[in-house]
Amino acid sequence: MLKKVLLTSLCFLFGHFVQAQCLEVLDGTGVFSDNPEFISCIPGDYTVFIQQDRNMGNYTVVWGDGSPNITGVSLLVGTSISHIYAAATACYNITITDNSTSCTINGLVVLERNPLASIQLPAGDDNFGCTSVQFRFINSSTQVSPNTVFVWDFGDGSPTETYDFNNLGATVTDTYLPGVGVQSCELNVTLTATNFCGSSTASFFPLEVWDLDEARITPSNNLLCYPDSIVQYTNSTVRNCFPEGN
Repeated sequence: MLKKVLLTSLCFLFGHFVQAQCLEVLDGTGVFSDNPEFISCIPGDYTVFIQQDRNMGNYTVVWGDGSPNITGVSLLVGTSISHIYAAATACYNITITDNSTSCTINGLVVLERNPLASIQLPAGDDNFGCTSVQFRFINSSTQVSPNTVFVWDFGDGSPTETYDFNNLGATVTDTYLPGVGVQSCELNVTLTATNFCGSSTASFFPLEVWDLDEARITPSNNLLCYPDSIVQYTNSTVRNCFPEGN
């Protein structure tokens, strides 16, 4: 089984130094922030506009994508500067510095799409079995980015398992133990994929997990007094999943 991991997003904002008079910038949702985020979930190039809430003196903007920095002697309220990020699946850190006040803030640009979760069984594998039984599942999701986090729920009450984007295309396993079939013989396995652009959940149903039937006999009477000598026995077997038994 793949090693489970504790995750933090691969895209993150660097720490920033904020003074009382430090500026704020309109983020991608149109709200002024000293930690602006610009998230694009649509394929294609993406243009970021820097619009600040106060006049800036000599300034420097580092776009974070390897393109040349931009500098200027001033940037007034009501004006803006922009930069086009080429279509990609990527994260970039923007650094905006007002050199006249030594104020620096950091922004985050994320280009990705909403992940589409999907589950498959390996070719030739069955979707049924008697406990204890191990099943294999393939993560066949699409539109996955390095920020995508996957959460598996195997439907048997065991703890969910969390993986990073490297789980894409991987095979995970889960062993179903006796007692599961008493709860439900048709289990629902789910995989949830989440990133900055949203989340989706895929289901694999039914996964048929059966327990052994529990054989029981019920006598018509536990005590007889002569001349009574006949005891009738009833098959009171506990049949898991199916009335006729497994």
